[in-house]
Amino acid sequence: YFAKKLMYEEVPEILPKDLYKEIHRGIAKRILSLNNEKWNTIPKACDEIDTLRAEYEDNGDEERLAITNDINSFLEEIKNKYQDA
Repeated sequence: YFAKKLMYEEVPEILPKDLYKEIHRGIAKRILSLNNEKWNTIPKACDEIDTLRAEYEDNGDEERLAITNDINSFLEEIKNKYQDA
């Protein structure tokens, strides 16, 4: 299992399409879960980012707001990569 995950991350092109899709869907299921999981999920992280963004906007903290927006963009990229799995 570990070897397959490592190959998925490092050299996905050598995996059979069905195995790649299986691993991809498994990751998507975990990171996009709307349930209250033991781990952080993309939806949970986006909620936290929204809370922080509102706080930083209210406080006029432009530096932290910019960092928060960068993190939000990164989370959106991850979400877009896995949402159609």
